[in-house]
Amino acid sequence: MCLHYRKFVTIVFRQRVRNLFV
Repeated sequence: MCLHYRKFVTIVFRQRVRNLFV
C-alpha cells in the first residue's frame, strides 16, 4: 500500500509541476 501511495503522490506532484511550468 505504501508503494502505491508513493506512486500516486509522484504522479500528482509531476502533474502539478507541469501545470506550474505551463
